[in-house]
Amino acid sequence: YLIDYEMPEMDGVQLAENFRNRQIDLNNVIMISSAIYGEEIQRVKSLNLGAYLYKPLKRAELLQQISQVLYGEETSEVKKEEKVESE
Repeated sequence: YLIDYEMPEMDGVQLAENFRNRQIDLNNVIMISSAIYGEEIQRVKSLNLGAYLYKPLKRAELLQQISQVLYGEETSEVKKEEKVESE
């Protein structure tokens, strides 16, 4: 699943929590966002999603993360963590 952090009726964290309640593996979820701050970072990190990416997305980065989530190919976990922590 590819979801956005900011959506009209619920945010991406609420949607991911809904997925978890429906027994959907959150390792199969990639969340994208223009930016998050403060306690929102902790909300996202606590979900243990497959990946979290910032907009604007680079095509190669998106494809790499999709490949990682779908096929388990090696990717840099440090890169994913640095993006969430840098905000």
